Amino acid sequence: MSQFKQLFIGGCPRSGTTLLARMLSGTPDAAVTPESQFKDILLGQATAALNREQVALLHRHWQRRAWNLPALRHWPWRSKNRVQFLEWLVRQHMGQPEGELLWIDHSPNNLALQHELRLLFPESRFLHIVRDPRAVFASVRRLDWGRSTPAASARWWLQRHQRASAACSKLGQHSLSLRFEDLVSEPEATLAEVSDWLGRPFPISKLPALKLPRYTQKQHQLVNGAILARRAEAWQDELSEREVEIIEAIVGAELDQLGYRRCFAEPRSPSPLETGRAGLQELLRRGLIDRLRRQWRRSA
Repeated sequence: MSQFKQLFIGGCPRSGTTLLARMLSGTPDAAVTPESQFKDILLGQATAALNREQVALLHRHWQRRAWNLPALRHWPWRSKNRVQFLEWLVRQHMGQPEGELLWIDHSPNNLALQHELRLLFPESRFLHIVRDPRAVFASVRRLDWGRSTPAASARWWLQRHQRASAACSKLGQHSLSLRFEDLVSEPEATLAEVSDWLGRPFPISKLPALKLPRYTQKQHQLVNGAILARRAEAWQDELSEREVEIIEAIVGAELDQLGYRRCFAEPRSPSPLETGRAGLQELLRRGLIDRLRRQWRRSA
């Protein structure tokens, strides 16, 4: 039996992937790593050898510093296939060269990569966490990579939710879907469901704090705090009625399907004037201001 197993958590960003990873970290062999979008570079045939160009791209990737990986000259990539190399990266980060490990990767885009990841790790499992799109907008709008207007955020959430749901349909029993709201309001019951699905316990009595990379510490400042049920409804005090109405006009059917209560029976879509203002705001924020903010944060 393999000593290196994989659990990939995914969903729309700001849906609680990092919090869920922390809540699963209490099992003795858990290896919770920082987000690993850089692994896109390594996906492909499991037994195919890595080439110098791929390794050089990975070495230059900004996320390598968040993982505290050694210099390129110490990487054994010439004698490793992709599976062995990814395991080596995880073990290097965790400082555990041997023994059993359950790699818990909470990169939000994991479900979009489920086909490629399953080629590498046929026995891997996938957790899909869903969060109310109104709460996602309240959480993401001030970040330097998020959508800053309700309509843009709703469409962004909808696209990622539908993609993740389609991936779960293909994965069948290898995937499980959870709601963020259930995770924070009924953590023990939700983790019991995960435990039954995976066949292993996940104690919640004494959760260790995750060591977060400096790059994401600010946006994940609540992850290591107490698990509070009120976080699920905080968006109600943070969003205006019109922002809520616009989101519900775009994703109303999905709200009903997921069991979220609407605030408006017949929400009005954005007017042409609102659409124009929102487009200009997104252009200025995402195209200029937020790009500069990201560059500064990565360099720091």
